[in-house]
Amino acid sequence: MGPPNGDSTPPESRSTQAILPSKRPHQHHSILANKTPPSSTSAIEAHPKFTPPTPHKTLYFIWDFIQRSRHMLRELPNVKAKDGEKAAEAQYADVVGRCTFSKILINDTSGKMAMLTMADPRNPLDFGEDVKKKADELDEVLP
Repeated sequence: MGPPNGDSTPPESRSTQAILPSKRPHQHHSILANKTPPSSTSAIEAHPKFTPPTPHKTLYFIWDFIQRSRHMLRELPNVKAKDGEKAAEAQYADVVGRCTFSKILINDTSGKMAMLTMADPRNPLDFGEDVKKKADELDEVLP
């Protein structure tokens, strides 16, 4: 007997399909092989408050989060070779989720992102138009 909602998809496949409804997840691996994610990190690095050695906490958090996401994306072929297709699909789904979450965090004006990074929620950081534009470009790369 299937789940109450009538979905006969195996449970291990449902979360990936919810994120990537248009194509099978393994098809996205080859699509991404020829695309490079927009350089959101360079836009963040150009922000006036991203000044080493102590960049703004929120900028550093999102910069590190995006860098890790990009690394995970670049490692997909290695994950597939070492751990198989299902592991690569799971990692790809994680990258898609991280990109969506990055965009949400960058566009947050409620102060929740500031609370996440222990900054002042009454004075949330304005990422600026360049960073927001780069975050929006993630939709063009990730199908």
